[in-house]
Amino acid sequence: MNAAGAAPLDCPTCGTAHQPAAPPPGRVACCRRCSTPLIENRRFNLDTSLAFALTAAVAFVTLTFLPLMSVHKAGLQRSIHLDGLGDALFAQGMPLLGTFVNVCLVIGPVLLLSGALVLLFAARLQRPFPGWRFMLRLLSFAQRWSMPEVLFLALVISFLKIDTLAAPSVGMGFAMLVLGVTALTAAMQIFDPAEVRRRLGYTRPHSPPPAANDSAPLALLAAAAITLIPANALPIMEVSLYGKTTVNTIFGGILVLWREGLWGIGLIVFIASFLVPLGKLAGLGWLIFRARTARSGAFDVKLHRFIDFIGRWSMLDILLIALLAGLIQFGSLGYDRPGPAAPAFAAAVILTILAVESFPPRLLFNNSRPSSAPAQS
Repeated sequence: MNAAGAAPLDCPTCGTAHQPAAPPPGRVACCRRCSTPLIENRRFNLDTSLAFALTAAVAFVTLTFLPLMSVHKAGLQRSIHLDGLGDALFAQGMPLLGTFVNVCLVIGPVLLLSGALVLLFAARLQRPFPGWRFMLRLLSFAQRWSMPEVLFLALVISFLKIDTLAAPSVGMGFAMLVLGVTALTAAMQIFDPAEVRRRLGYTRPHSPPPAANDSAPLALLAAAAITLIPANALPIMEVSLYGKTTVNTIFGGILVLWREGLWGIGLIVFIASFLVPLGKLAGLGWLIFRARTARSGAFDVKLHRFIDFIGRWSMLDILLIALLAGLIQFGSLGYDRPGPAAPAFAAAVILTILAVESFPPRLLFNNSRPSSAPAQS
């Protein structure tokens, strides 16, 4: 039902004016032109998000003291903890790559959980505090660069892959990671920034969006395309087993998995490490072309959301390398080392994520605005 006398609601993506409409419980009112969510009537409130966030915090604190995985070979044993992935890359002479892994697995989740908990408690008590709006922006940054769910998939794949090199076993940290990822995902799905602002007594003033252009995403797209060349041409991993050393590129490693009969793992790595980066480049290039030709539509907005969502999963290969580098270190019996392509591939992942983030979807629409219409539930 339309809200009587309510001011028109402008879509932040395409600028279409709508008459505000309250959707049924559990439904979202979307823009009729580009399908951008405008008003959501959530079934769960911020208290539910707070409960999930507390569960995730307990799980991640416990996780730091427990091993994620252990390997056994010739009477020797090695284990790895959450902070050990970045340390393994530091030990291999790749401090920048190790720092980036720590941002994705340690710093990002800490900022995300601590910020969410502080904001949720403040909203529940309806007590604003200095800097809470900055914390809300910081929360958005942390949510983009926090990737524990990618680590979960990397652990599953590495468990099956390591079986050909040593005897792996999962630790209690893996169970805490599953609990933490599940609870954190649920908490952030329910977390509603608009409701937090309302409870803290802040109404965002209406202002026209800043001028936007595609120069930044185009430059980042070009830089990502350049870094993908050494990322695919240079060796990404060096594996030694009983004195026999094998050096593989990204595609060469995928072929090794297929030859070993690990078809499922090979397909996942192929999608995450090969198709996703190239798909993001092609997808964003298409969006820039569509924006310049002024022939965009709702499909292009959905494509932008999709390539934004899949961007983080390209980190799978980097986390696999970090896991293997931390676990397979048995001297002359066997070792695993990251190759020179690893930093280039990580740089390509970062650049493509930034390129998609810097592309404002409103560039996909021209200045013409259809007449005001009720939002679509």
